[in-house]
Amino acid sequence: MRKPLTFLTLAGGLAASGCASLRHEPVKLEPRLPDTPQTYQAEAMARAAPLDNWLGQFNDPALEALVGEALQANPTVSSRLAALEAAIASRRASYGRTLPNVSGSGGGSVQFIGADNVGDPTFGLDLGVAGSWEADLWGRLAAGVEASDAELVASEADLLATELSIAAQTALIWFDLKSAIALEELADFTVNIRQQTLDLTMRRMRTTGGSALDVRTARSALYQAEATLAARRLTVGNTTRRLEVLLGRYPAGLVGAETEIPEIGPLPSGGDPLLLLARRPDLAAAEARVIAAGYRADVARLALRPSLRLTGSLDLNGEDFSELFDLDRLLGRAAAGLTQPIFNGGALEADADAALARARVQLAEYTRTVLGAWQEVEDAIQADRLLAVQEDAQIRSLDEAILAEELAERGYKEGLSTIFNLIDAQNRRINAESALISARIARVQNRVRYHLALGGGVPGRETEPDTELSGAPRSGLADGSLTP
Repeated sequence: MRKPLTFLTLAGGLAASGCASLRHEPVKLEPRLPDTPQTYQAEAMARAAPLDNWLGQFNDPALEALVGEALQANPTVSSRLAALEAAIASRRASYGRTLPNVSGSGGGSVQFIGADNVGDPTFGLDLGVAGSWEADLWGRLAAGVEASDAELVASEADLLATELSIAAQTALIWFDLKSAIALEELADFTVNIRQQTLDLTMRRMRTTGGSALDVRTARSALYQAEATLAARRLTVGNTTRRLEVLLGRYPAGLVGAETEIPEIGPLPSGGDPLLLLARRPDLAAAEARVIAAGYRADVARLALRPSLRLTGSLDLNGEDFSELFDLDRLLGRAAAGLTQPIFNGGALEADADAALARARVQLAEYTRTVLGAWQEVEDAIQADRLLAVQEDAQIRSLDEAILAEELAERGYKEGLSTIFNLIDAQNRRINAESALISARIARVQNRVRYHLALGGGVPGRETEPDTELSGAPRSGLADGSLTP
């Protein structure tokens, strides 16, 4: 009964030596990224870590509360959480396939002894145990586990990227709502101004011989202002409902906002471009998927090599079930099988080629994502500077437009200018104020996009999800290698 044990020992030694000496070179994937400068080109920035508590710079408790609500209730976040749970389960399953597989079976029977099967019954019970284990000769099973590990990291990064995106979207729509309400108030003020102008033209026509042309021109301007007000109210309603859906609420149009636009300070440091590769969760997810695809390519290539499977089984019938745990008897039914694919119509080779091509797809996607991330930061840095210039110019434009409107109104009352001069001056003042509101909101929203581009921390989250795999497969990035 000891010979099978010797055979299994030799088979185990073959498996161990195969793992040690016959392991192949893994797929090597290297991203083709351009050389990066020490600082972003749009504007020289200090080499410091970006601001994590980026939401606090807006000094808006209502916004912070809405972001917290969105992170709890948004269905996209829930979807990513479920995907993360699936990745965790897949990783457990992948590891479980490397362990021995043991299954049991059982059955019972009843037999009557005597004439015509009439007598005392005799009961029988059959039990069986079967086990199998595949020796990982070439590291194929280990590569599958590594791929699952990388896919889990990608799912963790996807969750962080989604949370950051939802936080930024909430802020962007919140500022959209502020802008829409401010423009609605401006439109309502414009209606009042147009009504006052119409009243003025009618008084002039009754007292000083003003023309019907002035009255009709003023009335047309009033109706246009009322149409604009209706359009502004529609925008407020649509924006409110858009925000409510993001918050996971029913879109009832009940969220309100003050029109005060926050003042923002100088642009915080963005660090250096290489720091971006370690901060942005979408880049971490793309990198992890490259690594997972490399391991999947390894699995497909190693499927062409021989596999060694050890099996054993034991069937018992009777009353001495203690033999079920007898190692000698179990080993007596053990066997080892070595299989080598010979002909399958080229399916395995095609699977390996397809897996390698998919790995190259992921590598190209990673490069594309990195380049897009750098562009987003450069765009946001330049936009912040130019939007500040635009806001300052709009302030001066509004000041001049207000003075021009006062002169035109005084001139019209004194008969020195026409109704067209007055309405034109009013239009310039209204447009200047509207443009100033848009410029201020654009600068605030660009600040949000800047921190989104930097991969700024998720508001309310101190650290990344606490899993033993967080960041594990990202060590190759420092030297430009994504080799699994």
